[in-house]
Amino acid sequence: MNDIMRSKTSTQLFQYWNLIRGDRELPRRDEIEPSAIRTLLPELFILERDSFASIKFRLAGTHVCALFGQELRGQQFGTLWFGTQAGRTLQVSTQVMARHVPVMLSAIALTEDRRELEIEALLLPLASNEGHSDRILGSLSPLSRPYWLHAAPVSGLDVRASECSIRIGRRRS
Repeated sequence: MNDIMRSKTSTQLFQYWNLIRGDRELPRRDEIEPSAIRTLLPELFILERDSFASIKFRLAGTHVCALFGQELRGQQFGTLWFGTQAGRTLQVSTQVMARHVPVMLSAIALTEDRRELEIEALLLPLASNEGHSDRILGSLSPLSRPYWLHAAPVSGLDVRASECSIRIGRRRS
């Protein structure tokens, strides 16, 4: 999966997730140690599935919120995406949790005045203490840093590149 990632944040987060999961399909959420990934935190988020099967932001880093010009905690993940992609990202997020499969999405972030920015979104499943996969650790990383970044909020994301799902098997010792 490292071969298809273009963002340093995505690569480092995936390596960390892979390290803490060990020989299991996915790590538990209580194994995430923020201090171990402190330089990545501004571009990270945690999604959770609620009792209505919605996928919402539990936490969102400062750069993720600044990209959209608002606090994202409690908002549905699908609201970041244009049109029918909202439903599709709900399906993808649900599958990340159900199948324990990381997914990377390549998208274009669009501002109101039609500025574009390439974005990479990495979705990594997390297990609860009971072993149920009900959260996602993710990153949302711009692939460049234009002068207007965080000054002109993004109004939505458009998946233009195909999503890449990577089945991660158990490690063999």
